[in-house]
Amino acid sequence: MVLWKSILNFFSSVKSGKKDIHNEIIDLLSSNTPAVIYRVRLRPTWKFLYVSNGVFDLLGYTPEEFYNNSNLRKLTVAQEDHDKLNQFFEYPPNTKAIIRLRFVHKNGSTIHVEHHVFFQENEVTGMVLDVTEKVLSENKLKESEERLVVALQTTGVAIWEWDIETSVVTWKNSVEDVFGVNPGIINENIQSYFSLIHPEDKEHFLETISSALKSSDHYLAEHRIIDKTGSIRWIEAYAQIFRDPSGKTIRWLGTLRNITDRQMREIENRELYDRTRLQSQSIVELALSEAFYGGDLNSSLHLILKIAAEVLNVCRSSVWMFREDYSSLDCLFMYDNLTQNFLSNDFRLISSEVPIYFQSILNGRVLVSNDVINDSRTIEFQESYSKQVGLKSIMDASIRVKGKIVGIFSIESLRETRVWKSDEVMFAGLLADQVAISIINSERKQTEDQIKLLNKNLERMIEERTLQLKMTNKDLSSTLENLSKTQNQLILSEKMASLGQLIAGIAHEINNPIGTIKASLELIRSSKSNDPLMGSVIPNFLENIDEDLYNLSLDFYNYGLSIRDIPTGMNRRRALAHLQEILSIYEFTNLFHLSEKLVDIGITAIPDRFNTLLKQSFSQDLIHYLCDKIFEEKNYESIEYSIGRVSSLVRSLKNFTHIDKFGEKTTFDIKDSIETVITLFYSKLKQGIEVIKRFDRIPSIACFPDDLMQLWTNLIQNAIQAMEFKGTLEIAAWQEKSGKSVIVEIIDSGKGIKDEYKDKIFQPFFTTKSLGEGSGLGLDICKKIVESHNGKISFESSPGRTCFRVELPIS
Repeated sequence: MVLWKSILNFFSSVKSGKKDIHNEIIDLLSSNTPAVIYRVRLRPTWKFLYVSNGVFDLLGYTPEEFYNNSNLRKLTVAQEDHDKLNQFFEYPPNTKAIIRLRFVHKNGSTIHVEHHVFFQENEVTGMVLDVTEKVLSENKLKESEERLVVALQTTGVAIWEWDIETSVVTWKNSVEDVFGVNPGIINENIQSYFSLIHPEDKEHFLETISSALKSSDHYLAEHRIIDKTGSIRWIEAYAQIFRDPSGKTIRWLGTLRNITDRQMREIENRELYDRTRLQSQSIVELALSEAFYGGDLNSSLHLILKIAAEVLNVCRSSVWMFREDYSSLDCLFMYDNLTQNFLSNDFRLISSEVPIYFQSILNGRVLVSNDVINDSRTIEFQESYSKQVGLKSIMDASIRVKGKIVGIFSIESLRETRVWKSDEVMFAGLLADQVAISIINSERKQTEDQIKLLNKNLERMIEERTLQLKMTNKDLSSTLENLSKTQNQLILSEKMASLGQLIAGIAHEINNPIGTIKASLELIRSSKSNDPLMGSVIPNFLENIDEDLYNLSLDFYNYGLSIRDIPTGMNRRRALAHLQEILSIYEFTNLFHLSEKLVDIGITAIPDRFNTLLKQSFSQDLIHYLCDKIFEEKNYESIEYSIGRVSSLVRSLKNFTHIDKFGEKTTFDIKDSIETVITLFYSKLKQGIEVIKRFDRIPSIACFPDDLMQLWTNLIQNAIQAMEFKGTLEIAAWQEKSGKSVIVEIIDSGKGIKDEYKDKIFQPFFTTKSLGEGSGLGLDICKKIVESHNGKISFESSPGRTCFRVELPIS
């Protein structure tokens, strides 16, 4: 501005001579100003009165050439800008103006210049600045912005800019395509955008913006809108907030992306995960059910039907059995999920009336029909069954026992069609296998009952015969007593022989479904990513976190997996309260649900090294995700461990009559084996039983690990049953003072063992349980396991306290 006034003052002085002009110009330009200064007379003819020396550097012409040739003003201006220049010089006197033109250098190159001009009466004073680099930079920026807009249009992203001072919103590309609304709905008013946000999301979205205005320079949020078809669309909204030096907000620049497809995939995958987790839990609970492994067929089938109806959320589930000649299929049990009652089982399908359906069942694993009315395999029984019950969709899984199809397990959807998902089809097949196992368990139980009855009859006959011999000849009492002992040994040998044959058959049948379950588990685990935190669905926040945060998340995952001790009773409640207090500090929501998740995987406190995980904007989703991943892996480990336990149990049963061990013992941690068994019984312990553990530092011992696991399982199971699933279970382990052995005590608060039974509880086949509830072999197996380790087992019992004590040598 000072330079410009100096120029005007200079040219306004009419008294200066040529020499004075030259000297003042020299003084004026001594600051190396990168400009050309000129003065022009407009009338009566155009003439350059003065041109500074800088014109040579700018255009390649000397000032003298401009003095001598007025046409240079046209030659040096690009042809396309002549009209623009002529109109510019028509400004009235005492006016200031600025114009951009293109000049042509003497060598023919184009130069972009900016004229700053002051108009006087018949004269013009001006200053020319070279702005070529600035213009080229602006053009490149404009081209870059245009390319960005085109690129974002192809990726479904809308760009917007909000000038706070003018309250005008500028849309860089079509937002209507992103939102799916009619043209004109979105305009330069920011409220036209905010008004489309779903009512349930608006408050949270506005809170996110408010928080960003207070403490950040950007925000990233998701919200829903309703498009012109009435459908829900998910939008990812990002905005950068710009402020002036004083901190005042001056404009926003943001993007809007349609993420509906991604959101729906995430929802679908979360639903798949929830379904498969619920299915896995139900299978594990079924396997631990006393009715299931106890051989109670009716109770087992009732339980399986309820699980199927509730987990798959269907109207009906049923079990149908084939006649021996496959002439018909009769309904054995049918469960109605709406009334939660078992219905009349008088339904029957005749093979000759529905031959195509029968052929489909006998030739396949699972018959899946989403529309029974139009499916050629199921249309045959439309009149005889479908119309009667309002059947729309069905899954029928074949029940195979010893390789033979004996029936079907049916899942039915009434009144509305159902598109069955692949995981639901697999689950239906697994339930059909559980029905087959229930049938096998029932046959085993019936065989055991027959053996017990035969044993009782045999014992009765022997007692009668012994009494007759005693009455016949008292002198032979001594001989008869010896004979009685011999006969008892014979009875036990016969029991063990019969039991051995029974167990061999049962072991063969159990190994088949074990193999199927193990193969299915290996298939599921093989489909997972090598990275434990990755899966079929990768959360958005997990893709974008840096390496350090990812490694810390992986450390948290491994930390959760390492915990085996699951708190119960008062300890569980204290852990929940502690976790909720910690999470509330980091402003987590739904504290009870997340703390429940953490305690269920054994985490009762969050170490300080994981504080960074709790400070992220997505921390709540991340912790939920890590808990689910840990819970999933622990479920896999529990299933895998249970399979191993069943296999071990089968081997133990097969070796029961030959308890002597072959091979070498291995070093094993007793405390870890007890913790593992407690974890397996967690679902039974967490409801009504308080577990108290007192473990001193004890060394590992040489042992047969599988047998010790069986020992603790039998003793803890007996304690739980003795307390009728409510009370206090105390488990203590320590090294005996001499250092030669380890002591383990398992104490329950049950009603105790009656005095008349205390001398018999370690005898094989002796049990105080009702018929079908126990075999009488559990404590006998425990005793033989302890003896095989050269140890001792004993007990003390009184009402309210029973203690089994196991002493095992360290070496």
